[in-house]
Amino acid sequence: MTSISIIICTDGRPTALQNTLSALQYLYGPDFEVCVVRGPTCDGIDDVLSRWQKQIKIACNPLRNLSISRNIGIQMASGDLIAFIDDDGIPEAEWLEQVIEPFSDPQTGAAGGIVMDHTGARPQYLYASANRLGMANCNLKTAATDLNFPESFNFPYVQGTNSIFRRSALMDVGCFDEEFDFYLDETDLCCRLVDAGWRIAQLDNAIVHHKFLPSQIRTEDRVTRSLYQVLKNKLYFSIVNNHGHYSRAEIRQSMEHFVRAEREGIKHHISNQRLSPDDLAIFDQDAQRAWEIGWEKGYSNTRHFLWQADSDTIPLIFPRQNAAYSKECIICVHESRHYSHETIKQFTDKGYQVHMILHGTGHSRVDFENGVWIHRPVFLSTPQDSNLKSYIKNLQRNTKTKIISI
Repeated sequence: MTSISIIICTDGRPTALQNTLSALQYLYGPDFEVCVVRGPTCDGIDDVLSRWQKQIKIACNPLRNLSISRNIGIQMASGDLIAFIDDDGIPEAEWLEQVIEPFSDPQTGAAGGIVMDHTGARPQYLYASANRLGMANCNLKTAATDLNFPESFNFPYVQGTNSIFRRSALMDVGCFDEEFDFYLDETDLCCRLVDAGWRIAQLDNAIVHHKFLPSQIRTEDRVTRSLYQVLKNKLYFSIVNNHGHYSRAEIRQSMEHFVRAEREGIKHHISNQRLSPDDLAIFDQDAQRAWEIGWEKGYSNTRHFLWQADSDTIPLIFPRQNAAYSKECIICVHESRHYSHETIKQFTDKGYQVHMILHGTGHSRVDFENGVWIHRPVFLSTPQDSNLKSYIKNLQRNTKTKIISI
């Protein structure tokens, strides 16, 4: 039987991590283990991890480097399939069943599904490809299956917050390159997998909600303030994954264009008071350093891979709350903008998948709160709520759905 590990790399977001771990309890599908790799920030994370002490595997990375954390996770994982989800990512109940399905094909090295944005009502990612300069095309309408061949000019990739890999494929290519502290890390891995003859499966389901929360490098407005890693990794990627597709002059030209575009983005955010003028000076310093380090690292002929990880690690099966894995679902419709959790606690305590539909304001939202999926569609705020039936129908993904009004 295929074993599965789910890895969460976290730093500075204890509340979000708690919510993600809670959501994993409601996944359908086979047994799995959860591995959490915490970063250096001390901000209540110990309190969260202590609640799950005997239910998850825990490791620490003293560096704020996502690829190192992911490799640490791989080292303590026991699964034949190794999945990654961010600490601000919430998988829908069917995610695990759907994301592992493509691995019935022995050539599948990686798979990933749809990522919803912070509202939960709009897609952030459907399908995407990237070229050898690390520039993505995120406007694809269908999966880029035709690009699954070695040395392809463009190649498919999956989002890090919704991705799963075959362990043998990871070992084949050396797992994550630890030079990618963040940004282009999973893109680089998918590029190497395709070049090694593995296939990337991009799915039209297997949904993860990405709340895109603030972090050490991202503001409350979801603006990336520190762009050194982004710039450096773009240049580094262009060099190490080039394989003769572009000349040095073309690599330099692409980088110059990329830096100009990012600088204009900083200026735009300053004009809208999301950043300060000091951030532009910091950007210019970061850009100069990124040019120097990215170029040096790219042409050093040295990459930082993980080639070995103990596959005999003892699994630790994660406990779940769903009702004996029976896929029973309750959809509640409430004629208000608020509800009392006590009114549906009888269902969550029994492990049902519960969806609460409330009146929305501003823009539609979907959130996971206290074990309940809360839907706030804006059409319910008006008399024109004829879409309610179709909205509910989209939530009825199995034959054991019960609809109630409270």
